[in-house]
Amino acid sequence: MNLAPSKYLPMKMNRSKPLLIIFGFILILSSCQKRSAFRLEKGENSEDNKNLMDIITGATQDANSVAGSIAAISGRIDGNAAAMLNIPCGASLDTSASTSGLITLNFDGTTVCDGRIRSGTIRLSLQNYTQGARWKNAGAILRLEMTNFRVSRISDNKSILLNGSLNFTNVNGGNIVEMLFGLNNVSSIVHLAEGTGISVTFDDGSVRTINLSRKITYSFPAMVFTVKIEGTGTIDGLTNVESWGQTRAGNSFSSQITEPITLNNLCYLWKPVAGKALLKVDADNSFELTTTLGVDDNGNIVSPYSTSCPYGYKIEWSYRNRTSSRVVKYY
Repeated sequence: MNLAPSKYLPMKMNRSKPLLIIFGFILILSSCQKRSAFRLEKGENSEDNKNLMDIITGATQDANSVAGSIAAISGRIDGNAAAMLNIPCGASLDTSASTSGLITLNFDGTTVCDGRIRSGTIRLSLQNYTQGARWKNAGAILRLEMTNFRVSRISDNKSILLNGSLNFTNVNGGNIVEMLFGLNNVSSIVHLAEGTGISVTFDDGSVRTINLSRKITYSFPAMVFTVKIEGTGTIDGLTNVESWGQTRAGNSFSSQITEPITLNNLCYLWKPVAGKALLKVDADNSFELTTTLGVDDNGNIVSPYSTSCPYGYKIEWSYRNRTSSRVVKYY
């Protein structure tokens, strides 16, 4: 009677060996794949996301400036202050429907603006305009509809094409003109930019969709026009998410802003002087990519108000005890 367990025990152990071998092979294969991914990683997903967010920043800033300078859209503005704002570089304005709350920005596709050429249109529509809403009012929503809006860099001829829309909400009221001139006690302005299903065409022809949820704070400390960007989305338990969607390879991604991204007029609005973002790509969850904005050519952080603008941004990733990084120049 006592012999039965020992008789069948070897058979059970023999059955388990193939499973252990298969399991071990899977672990080895997974480890090899992660090491391979680490070796091949160049931070391109982070670079793509940074370029894309720069375009969104420029588009929302242009929309904010135009809506704030046209009295029919913004609400009452002192005449001298209104005359300060200019038409966006490389664009013409169709204001024929401004008394209905509509403005269209038409980009010519030829004018070089700070190393970039823009083409396509952005249509601005102030929601609830006929009910009395004006852009300077708290809670006002300006809708941006981008149609074949393409931004190309002269330096390397890389471009990104956007089609889709987002809502731009004036959270606390006031406008840029009032802030710059110290009118009506407006010291800072907070906006929310939110959009889903925005179509992105990369320069390799791949088409993907992205979503956006960001808080933008404008201020004017020491006579420097300053923009601070923070993430406001919550995706799969992650907070402070600014953007999410698909990479150009079709993998899902999310980008968290872990330290507010800061920009100012001294260094252009696509050359952040500070900030940090964490990018996670589902197909490559063995390591994360951290982007530190506002560094010198050695990857060291530059003071936001130093006498020179940062060289670029630093992308870092690690796997186990190995770490790699890349410094990307601002263009």
